[in-house]
Order: sequence, then structure tokens, then C-alpha cells
Amino acid sequence: MHGLLALWILATGTPAEALQSPGFGGVALSSGSVDFEDCLNGAQCAGRFYRFLSQATLEQGFAMEGASVMTSAVVNRHEGWVVGGLLHTFPFGPPRENLSGKTENTQFSPVFPKLLSGHLSTHGDTHMGFGLTLLPPVPVRGAAALSLGLDASLAKTLGDSKTRVGVDLDFSFIRATAPVAASKEQMESAEEEGFEENVDREVFEERCDPDVGCTDVFKIANLAILGGISWEVGASLFPYLRGGLAVTNEFLYVQYDGTHWRQFGLQPQVQAGTAWAPSEALLLSLGVSTALKQPNQNPADRVGFFYKLTGAAAYRF
Repeated sequence: MHGLLALWILATGTPAEALQSPGFGGVALSSGSVDFEDCLNGAQCAGRFYRFLSQATLEQGFAMEGASVMTSAVVNRHEGWVVGGLLHTFPFGPPRENLSGKTENTQFSPVFPKLLSGHLSTHGDTHMGFGLTLLPPVPVRGAAALSLGLDASLAKTLGDSKTRVGVDLDFSFIRATAPVAASKEQMESAEEEGFEENVDREVFEERCDPDVGCTDVFKIANLAILGGISWEVGASLFPYLRGGLAVTNEFLYVQYDGTHWRQFGLQPQVQAGTAWAPSEALLLSLGVSTALKQPNQNPADRVGFFYKLTGAAAYRF
């Protein structure tokens, strides 16, 4: 109980700091100093900044986290091994601009791919699944990401022999690097675009690679627990619905000013889609996932939703 209270105080701040605090589930400065402390000490400016940074961070984490239904015993009615790949979409639309109007480019690719493998088995009336997802840090336009995921599931088939219910547990670790806050292109266009105060040439030359810019590091270690149900339709279609809660634990290092930022929170999620088995060996899936966006994670200061499309293909043997 005392540990939970301490965590809440660290996340929300003291009562005197309540207006400046990002609030539970928001991104907060964990170490380092910024050159816009006047903003963070003012309730209105600080609120706008924290909501912008929280949204930018969490939508990237949500786009990259997660496993596929290919290795879920709730959806995949198979016994044996599966191998394949999956894709998650990043947010649609152009890159976001920060409060000064400078574009924060986080869209180096429209999709986030992963390799997958897993094993499914049946023990009496219980179905079990275990899976692994992996993406090696292959550079794409100056960005790279290492992704490692582990998932496990437990399910039962109901009396109609067509419906399965169960639970999925998914852990995602990701370490992504990219020139976001101070890229070479941003430095070259700073004066023309009017944000030279945000990317100072002297600081850039001291801390950043002249050919790339400053490389920021984004890490997540998220755990999701999802209850689910799926149905067998015509022996080849398997629509599904899953919902639950994710524990979000995310970190951001900004090389330009040497600051570290931390996010910790609870995020309700809902997923829906369908899997299709055109043959015994092949399984395809397409779905949509949404997650709650709290008011302190939304520049509009109201409840909203993060979203992504998901697709996967797997060979079963």
C-alpha cells in the first residue's frame, strides 16, 4: 500500500505542484533540465506541453506494442507450430508539430513490422498458446527499432464447439532510435521556418552528429492482459473480440538537451477483427485496435482514443 502511495505521489506531484503536473499516466521529466522551465512552471503552458508530449509518446508506443492473434489460443484453432509476420500501422496523417510549430518527425515508416513464431497445444479441454515476436534494429531513413515480444494464452471451447473464450498475456519491449527533436533537416531549416530558438546551432554542433542530427532513444516495456472471445463461422472464418488493460511503462531520452522523460500508467484497450484460414496451413488476420487517450494525454484536453490497424499472416505446421 505504501509503495502504491509513493508511486502515485511521484506520478502526480505534490498538491502545490498539481497544476503543473502531467497527472497519472502522463509523461514527466525524470532527469536533466530544459531551457523552457518558465513554461513548465506555468499551469497553462505546462499543461499544453505535457499533453502534447504524452500523446506523441503514447501513440508511438501503442503503434509498436502487441502480439498477433496468430499465436493466440483464443483465435487460432491449431495444434503445432506457427511462423509468419505481422504489421501495425502508425497514426495516419502528417507528422505532428510541437508548440513552437516545429515538426516532430516520428513517421519514418507507415507500418511497424515484426516476425512471429509460436506453438499451440490442447490439454484436455484447455487450449494453450505461446508466442514470440521479433524485429531486429534494421535502419530505415535514419531510424531503427529493436522489438522483442512474448505472449501466452489460455482458452476453452464452449459447449457449442464453435465459440472459444480465454485470456491473453502480452509483454512488449522496444528500443527505438531516431533523429526526432533535432535532425539535420530541422537544423538546416530552423531559421527559415522560424524555430531557430528551438534548435540552436551551437548546441547542435556540440551534441549532434552533423550528418544525422541528435538521435533520440524511445523505450517501452508494456504488459497487456486481454480477455477474448472468438467464433468459428463456416469452418474458415474466425471473428474475434478482445478487451483488457495494459500497463504502460515508457521512456524517452532527448539527446539535444540530455533530458530523460518517463511515463507510467494504465491503458484500457479493445481489439476486434477476423482471422481467415484459406487452407489448413495458412492463416491470415485483419483487425483494428483502440486504446483510451486520457485528457492529460490529449492536446484537446478531453477523452479520446489511440488506434491502429493490424494484419498478420502465418504458416501452420
